[in-house]
Amino acid sequence: MNENDFRQLNILLIEDHAGSRRLTRSMLMHLGIRNIAEAEDGTDAIDELANFSADIAICDWRMRPMDGLEFSRRIRAGEVSDHTKSLPIIMLSAHAERDRIELARDIGVNEFLVKPVSVRTLKERLVAVLSAGREFIVTNDYTGPDRRRRVDPAYRGPERRDGAGAVANEPAYVEPGEADYQEAIMNLRARAAGDRAR
Repeated sequence: MNENDFRQLNILLIEDHAGSRRLTRSMLMHLGIRNIAEAEDGTDAIDELANFSADIAICDWRMRPMDGLEFSRRIRAGEVSDHTKSLPIIMLSAHAERDRIELARDIGVNEFLVKPVSVRTLKERLVAVLSAGREFIVTNDYTGPDRRRRVDPAYRGPERRDGAGAVANEPAYVEPGEADYQEAIMNLRARAAGDRAR
């Protein structure tokens, strides 16, 4: 993948530490991303979303006054706006404990990235958001990407979903090309437009 794959992305970077924000911004720019809005905490990010059409939010966990979890919860609950409810979120944290990762997942975060961040790990999470075929789920108890990372066609238990999410013969993974990423960006924007229309 080259820098043209990410060039069209609009990224909202939410980080309270100015040095970390500059470093993450420079990594995003190294990946070819030029349209980056910045916010110092969740409150600033919500204000920024009123004027910036983000494709992906990259959000630190620990911030004040509003941390990344509360920001993510408000996004998924539709409290910010209907069109941001499905905004992909990559959570940054210096802590990699399983309970933290599960809490972020259960709030509806798409990807989790442990600090210190590198260009490689940041790119991997961006690729995961753009290429993962995880369905967006809205239920009474949860809103966000399907928490399952893979579909197990052999699973026949009571928790198995019916319909489009239960694909018996899932195709083998193929590394996406530039056109696939451009299509993924367009799909993100179309989904946001559809949320806005509801």
